[in-house]
Amino acid sequence: MANFKNYYLTYGNKLQGNKYIIQRKISSGGFGAVYLARTITDRSVAIKEFLPAGIKCRLTPNSPEINIGLEEDKNNFSLGLESFFQEADTVAKINNSKIIKILDVFKENGTAYFVMPIEQGESLYSYSVRQSKRISDEELKRIFIDATIGLASLHEHNLLHLDLKPGNLWVRPNGDLVILDLGATRDKNNYLNLKPPARTPGYAAPEQHNRRRGQIAELTVRTDVYGMAASIYSCIERRPPIEATKRRESDIPYQLMRAGQVSDGLLRIIDDGLMLDPRKRIQSANEFRKRLEELPKLSNDSFKTFSLNKKIG
Repeated sequence: MANFKNYYLTYGNKLQGNKYIIQRKISSGGFGAVYLARTITDRSVAIKEFLPAGIKCRLTPNSPEINIGLEEDKNNFSLGLESFFQEADTVAKINNSKIIKILDVFKENGTAYFVMPIEQGESLYSYSVRQSKRISDEELKRIFIDATIGLASLHEHNLLHLDLKPGNLWVRPNGDLVILDLGATRDKNNYLNLKPPARTPGYAAPEQHNRRRGQIAELTVRTDVYGMAASIYSCIERRPPIEATKRRESDIPYQLMRAGQVSDGLLRIIDDGLMLDPRKRIQSANEFRKRLEELPKLSNDSFKTFSLNKKIG
């Protein structure tokens, strides 16, 4: 863990002249922070700042400028910054209601920012764990058809999300789903030139773990398929699957573990999406969506099916 503290922007900090005024920090993670801000027209927006937690880059409070001392840190920061900016710029050109809209992308203070609308609703993680019973098969089918539509759009623009999980999927008040948090997103043709993005154990495919160990592992659209299948599993079990590095090809299929409790067709899709060998996995977001759409109407009943694993939340 880092033994230093990078300071975040605070109330009153201004960006792009007076265009955006920071109100408060909403959240932070390995690669940056998200702030609530007001626009010059008094509109609320969310602004994500590139501020990697592992690099000493803003150690002075009340000073928004990035100041990096070590040359190695400067190089790592520069690589990450360009990736953050270019991929945010690419996403800003995507017009798909299933992906968070990026309203503005700019560089300032020696780093980069992108601006998003404030979304009403809650994360799929929050939505799933606050239910007294699990989300029904039919609702899971609908939610993840939405998610695969958004994911396919990212893939069509040569982007890999690489951190799909219920915490990064947002349920709007009308039930529609949108993919959030693009901080780990990488151009599928350029990811090898960049520091590996953050990964979440349980949701990360085995090839993401291999990269962390210094091995060359190909990341593809099938890497995101694994995260999508793990997210459905998590909505049923209220925890992710066992970390990929601890699983074996001989694992008991989920289809057998939940036989009679969850739709057989949905269980098969989860198993096929969680294949450790990418060549055996569902091959694309579009194939994933098609298989969900081809399922017959599933049960709208909800059952407490998260007894196999310790309930979280």
